[in-house]
Amino acid sequence: MKVLKLFIIALCLTSCNQIEKSDLTIIDGVQLGVGKVDFYNQLDSIGLKIEKMYTSIYFDKSENLQDNTINLYKTEVFDQPGIFDKAVSNTHHGFYYSISSARGTYIIGTYILLGRCVETIYVKNNQLYNISTYSKIKGVSQDIRVDLIDKIQNVLTLKYGQPAEISKSTLSLLYKIEKNNVQVYKSDTSSLGETVLWKTKYLNIYLFKGFKSFDTAWSVTDNTYNTMLGFSKSARKLNSDEISCYSLPYIYYELNKETIEKLKLNDINNVNI
Repeated sequence: MKVLKLFIIALCLTSCNQIEKSDLTIIDGVQLGVGKVDFYNQLDSIGLKIEKMYTSIYFDKSENLQDNTINLYKTEVFDQPGIFDKAVSNTHHGFYYSISSARGTYIIGTYILLGRCVETIYVKNNQLYNISTYSKIKGVSQDIRVDLIDKIQNVLTLKYGQPAEISKSTLSLLYKIEKNNVQVYKSDTSSLGETVLWKTKYLNIYLFKGFKSFDTAWSVTDNTYNTMLGFSKSARKLNSDEISCYSLPYIYYELNKETIEKLKLNDINNVNI
């Protein structure tokens, strides 16, 4: 009888200690904490497409197009009715950029880099050419209207509750899609952006809203984004009919430290949950 009681107690403790797959699920129904192959199989199974993109929306004759392309999984989960208006439908996306565990075996976090796929312009002899018309490849812009980023924050708040923290810091990381990769930079006083943090029992969710764009704004009159090429190091001055944009916004989903330890995701002998 005593042995039976001990067995029942042990079984209860094991059950209470169990982490359900739903606890580790983020947008698109994707689960963190799985192996690399399984993670990308998930993206394939739900129909997410790998998008080939130019990593700029403007090029000149000094730049090689092949040195400025990238392939990333694209999600349209936030570009839904009720979140974005019809005027900008089917143009805003998120691009997966995932983070592995210390041993490189499991996916413990993923960035969703927020951006737009737009027609790419080639500048030659002061003439503008739409190269997307010929190549069927669009360029990625990481400038998004501020009101749309605010709407995404509202969606995350509805799902996860009020944020645990809202902060601004020069220690924020910036993820820029450029050349053939995603480059990581640190913010400075010219690129300060607000970070909103939500916490669940197993996950941390960060929204880096981005910093005010140096060159892009939304024209209410023309119903489109306007980009002014230049080398400004301060936020663009707006016309009376323009809405400002944020540059380099992203969402970051990560397993918290306790969850990683509980699932032994840094243990080479660990077996997938």
